[in-house]
Amino acid sequence: MVENNQINNETIKQTPLAHKNKIAKILTIIAWIIYISSFILGIVMGNQEVTYLGDIGPETSNQFVFTITLTYWAAGLVSGTLFLAIAEIIKLLQTLVDHQK
Repeated sequence: MVENNQINNETIKQTPLAHKNKIAKILTIIAWIIYISSFILGIVMGNQEVTYLGDIGPETSNQFVFTITLTYWAAGLVSGTLFLAIAEIIKLLQTLVDHQK
């Protein structure tokens, strides 16, 4: 038997009210913006213009530096995942509040 003050996994279900939490939606949108922008920025910032002294004079060339790209991608992955985790926590807390009403 489940007492009134105990809530197990079977009684907690996602309700439509839990998806109406504006803060959770905003945090989820921010997380996806971080994912997309860090992916694009990683590629853009990984393309480096290198100037070196050639036979005739200074010459430039574009090089792709994969470590810079990975740095942006890793930072975006960690940041976006933290925002998604906080959004999920808020959704679960909203579900608990809705079931207590």
